Amino acid sequence: MQRWEYMTVAIVRSYGTKYRVNGTIIAEWNDIPLYEMLQRAGRQGFELVAIDEGSYIFKRPFLGRTGPLRANTGEQTVNREDSV
Repeated sequence: MQRWEYMTVAIVRSYGTKYRVNGTIIAEWNDIPLYEMLQRAGRQGFELVAIDEGSYIFKRPFLGRTGPLRANTGEQTVNREDSV
């Protein structure tokens, strides 16, 4: 059975634009345009599947990896929830 890994991104507009990924603000993403946030998520294998009250919901196939979500194309770590 296919398993999925999910990520939510909320936009916080306060003195600029900030992105909260699974509840954690990603400082490296501060003030980037929306299309760039979508590009970065896509480069990590995430597909946008829904928008719910200003939160963007992404998924990608779960391959058994538990490595960190990369904030940019580097290796920054953010806290993320276990996949279902």
